[in-house]
Amino acid sequence: MIENKEKFLAQDWHTFDQDEEKWWRSLLKDYRTQEDLIEALNKKIPSEIAELIQEYCIANENQIEQHTHALMIFHSGQMYANQWEYDKAIKQFEWVLKVYPQKVGEEYLIATIHFLKGEQSELNKIANSMKTETINYETVQRLQKWFWKTYLEAYSGI
Repeated sequence: MIENKEKFLAQDWHTFDQDEEKWWRSLLKDYRTQEDLIEALNKKIPSEIAELIQEYCIANENQIEQHTHALMIFHSGQMYANQWEYDKAIKQFEWVLKVYPQKVGEEYLIATIHFLKGEQSELNKIANSMKTETINYETVQRLQKWFWKTYLEAYSGI
């Protein structure tokens, strides 16, 4: 369970999402090795972070811009995907795709959704058509290369 949740929810957007010492990612700082990461997954830390990000967006909806909200919902989707909660992750990614895809990269969002749905041929079409300078090109290439792995493994290349 996330301690001091209220502290996170009360932060301004920049601190919550960008400050390396105080942001939501600091909740993962103790999980750097593969063994530690397994412990985090067993404790459902990524799912709790996903929910914290969503709570933050709701609590601060009047203070964050739409593109920032979309980026944060994308990050919550990544946390769900890391926890193998692919259905929840897909819903988050589809929302971002509908509302503000250019913040993350439309091809990246679509490729990630195909990866999570197990649609390898569709993922391959996008990965093979992307230009190398496209946002998140290397990540999509990893999803394609490591298609048979979990999202966390493919995304990180482990």
